[in-house]
Amino acid sequence: MVVMTLVIVFGLALSGMALTANKQFHKTDNLNRATDLAEMGATYYKSVINSLIPSAVAAARTNKTTFCQELKRLHDRQVGIYDSKTVESSNKYQISSPVFPACIGNPNNILLNFISTGKTGTEEKAIIGHLKISKRIASVRPDYSAFEKYEDDKLNKDLSLTDPVNFTNDNFKITGGSSLRIEKSAYFKSLTLDGNAEVLIGGNAVFQQITSMNGNTLLIVEGDAYFQATPIIEKFVGHPTLCIKGNIYKVDNNQIMEYTDFSNYFTNTCVNSNADWYIDAENGLSVDY
Repeated sequence: MVVMTLVIVFGLALSGMALTANKQFHKTDNLNRATDLAEMGATYYKSVINSLIPSAVAAARTNKTTFCQELKRLHDRQVGIYDSKTVESSNKYQISSPVFPACIGNPNNILLNFISTGKTGTEEKAIIGHLKISKRIASVRPDYSAFEKYEDDKLNKDLSLTDPVNFTNDNFKITGGSSLRIEKSAYFKSLTLDGNAEVLIGGNAVFQQITSMNGNTLLIVEGDAYFQATPIIEKFVGHPTLCIKGNIYKVDNNQIMEYTDFSNYFTNTCVNSNADWYIDAENGLSVDY
């Protein structure tokens, strides 16, 4: 009788342990599922922001604002982005507490922080997401060796060119209110602008040297600008305007570096509205559990 009682008690104990283990297993399983849902929410938020990038770039170009300002405007106008999303039955995820940084200046990286919460019927898991949107930085200078060569020393008339051009002159001058328009890219070994002259470049531009911008001159580059070493603009008399809408680089010993010091040489009068922005597929999104 005592033996039978011990067997029954031991059996009940084992049964209780099994129930506890089973309950713990389901709790762990639900928590893992909630974590998966939270990760799904982070991926969803990334896809929403990624879809806004082309519109933000276009709006910055049209409105003459910065990419950051336009992305923030589009981000804040999203309807339903923070609503709970049902995946299946009681399995859901929800985005909350996004922090969009102040758009000061023209940053190369924009970091968005947010919370993604996964929910099952009995468990809930919140993770903190970090999403980085970056301005694409070039690694090599455009190859200008195949560009069409232009060898006159001076331009004192209006000229429009449709193909990429290589200005091989040691001191190419544009004077007398003349206008040079290039639909694509250009390379300048040396460039001088004087007397209301203007240069308009529809693509990228490489400048080995700018020796002078004198008077009410204008230089507009729709794409990226590359300056050989530190750009040298010796004379800033009158009201010259330098407008670069893409990224600005300097090239030193064939190394590409972003150019950021405008204090001693020139001020870019345009925001980089034509810069290329993206979310890195591997490193653009990170989470804290």
